Amino acid sequence: MSAFIGVGGGCIASSGSQCVESVCSSNSSKFLSNKFQRGHGVHRVKLCYAHCTSLNMIASPELVNSASREDHLPYKTSIAGDEFKLLFMPFLVHQNEYMRETLDISDLSFEKDLSYQSSTGKKKARIESWCYCSPEFRKIRSTYIDAGISAQVWNSVWYPDPKYDLPLLGIDFL
Repeated sequence: MSAFIGVGGGCIASSGSQCVESVCSSNSSKFLSNKFQRGHGVHRVKLCYAHCTSLNMIASPELVNSASREDHLPYKTSIAGDEFKLLFMPFLVHQNEYMRETLDISDLSFEKDLSYQSSTGKKKARIESWCYCSPEFRKIRSTYIDAGISAQVWNSVWYPDPKYDLPLLGIDFL
């Protein structure tokens, strides 16, 4: 994936794992290339030292809110079958109740494709994430992975507002 960042024009052309194009003016002969690690591979970033004259953008992904999907919590049964216990679901429910009672939280919209995924093949699994923010925390993300006996995972990361000079809080129950 190549991403062009126009320094003079302030345009950025990058969209996750999809490639977008940026056409720069003829003075764009100087490029600075850097490699960086992102996700599952090394990608090249090109910095364009010119004004971008046109930019072909890919449509923005659909965004979702967490509160609307919180209604179906707690899961009653595992996606893999009734015989598998949802080990960490009580912790997720308690965290959500605590946030609602003690923080002035609001939804932090994020991509629909990142909010819920499931596999219904031979090995059934689901992963669902929720994102919130508050005046004290710029982001609170919680993820639950349910794959029956193969995996039960609850992960939550709380990113404090930088004005508080606090470390982030990470919780992993595996």
